[in-house]
Amino acid sequence: MTMSTVPFNEAEAATLLTVREVAAKLRMSVTSVYRLVDRRAIRFFRCTRFLRFQRRDVDAFLAEHAVAVVNKRLV
Repeated sequence: MTMSTVPFNEAEAATLLTVREVAAKLRMSVTSVYRLVDRRAIRFFRCTRFLRFQRRDVDAFLAEHAVAVVNKRLV
């Protein structure tokens, strides 16, 4: 994915998350979030020198990387 320049309204702007908030939501380090950004693995916005993420994009990232549970018992 690439950095987006799509305009959004004020309600969506209120749901923007910081790098620290994304890290907490994904339960990973801030450094790991920056790695995702470097690889363009997660959608983000650049606001001057700050990175911001829409909540729905972070939720979509989680859903996209979910692993299906296989309920097999090894006997």
